[in-house]
Amino acid sequence: MHAEKSAWRFTVNNKILFVDDDLNILSSYKRSFRLKYDVHTASLPSEALQMIKENASKPFAAIISDFKMPEMNGVQFLTKAYEMSKNTVRMLITGYADVETAISAVNDGNVFRFLTKPCPPDVLSKNIDACLEHYQLIVAEKELLRGTLQGSIKVLTDVLSITNPVAFGQSERIKRIVHMVLRNLNVENKWQIEVGAMLSKLGCAAVPAETLEKVYSGKPLTPNEEAAYAEVPKVGAQLIKNIPRMEVVAELIEKQAYTEAERSKMPIGARIIRIINDFDILSKGGTDIYEAIRLLKEKPALYDIKLIEILEKVVSPKDNFVQRSLFIRDLREGMVVMDDIETTDRILLIKKGQVLSEASIYRLNNYGKSVGVKEPVSVLIEIKQ
Repeated sequence: MHAEKSAWRFTVNNKILFVDDDLNILSSYKRSFRLKYDVHTASLPSEALQMIKENASKPFAAIISDFKMPEMNGVQFLTKAYEMSKNTVRMLITGYADVETAISAVNDGNVFRFLTKPCPPDVLSKNIDACLEHYQLIVAEKELLRGTLQGSIKVLTDVLSITNPVAFGQSERIKRIVHMVLRNLNVENKWQIEVGAMLSKLGCAAVPAETLEKVYSGKPLTPNEEAAYAEVPKVGAQLIKNIPRMEVVAELIEKQAYTEAERSKMPIGARIIRIINDFDILSKGGTDIYEAIRLLKEKPALYDIKLIEILEKVVSPKDNFVQRSLFIRDLREGMVVMDDIETTDRILLIKKGQVLSEASIYRLNNYGKSVGVKEPVSVLIEIKQ
């Protein structure tokens, strides 16, 4: 039995919560299952909900609840439990096996198993095993999807860093500022906004580098260049909208191009990306950061004043970076290039101001081995606070 317990404990999450107002029943659950599962018990729904909250970092794999209890019935409790921990699998045990209760349990409480009393320990154990197996499938699927999503994002950013390093550099700056702004905001799904910032310039892959240079240096664009640059959000959204779980991110990217009349209807993520994008263009075009903030404040119909105030707070000069001269082999992702990087034959590889990516460092190493790269390289390194 101890070997069985060890196998469960190290291969799957076998953490389960029994909820029943009968203390004798809870004691019997502990005696019957303590060697096979990581058993936790609660005699009141309110106590159980507090335990779910306290264990959010390592959630219960399964919750097994009685139906008839004080405070609320089992369906009502499991409905609240589902809202707090959606991956946790739920089971209801009841002596009231009517059709209406069963339907309510499945529809409202998202119950995976519905058992009637009396329920022998071996039957209950088999159903708990089924709950744990279902939990593992849920978690495994989400982990696979997360890994696929992260891989897709990395490929896209690596391609942008090679094909359009100027746009990649801006997206890295925007991503860093967005991250700091979000730390000062209480909004849901921050990861979607951060990924949206990271990929906000993906559409620049369709814009000539010369046009982007003019944008970032504050030079006027021709009508054709303006039209091409205006399509950047739409093109970027089209490139990622079919990636699983990226639909909202695509929407944020496309909607960053909103007008003054549309602002109030735009999601907060699109408004954040827009304001930081425009700030970056102003500041990189030679405008002092305080002057850039002042110019943004002059357009309250286009930008949220609260967001401008947070932006001003996070971009105020701080000693967050240190300048170093490094050899190519010592370069790392996220470092900012302070001088143009060239081959020994004076071929430009990376322009001053660009943020290094894994792909761009790989490219530099290849050039270093084949034709040679001028070293050392002057870079800015962020000091983690």
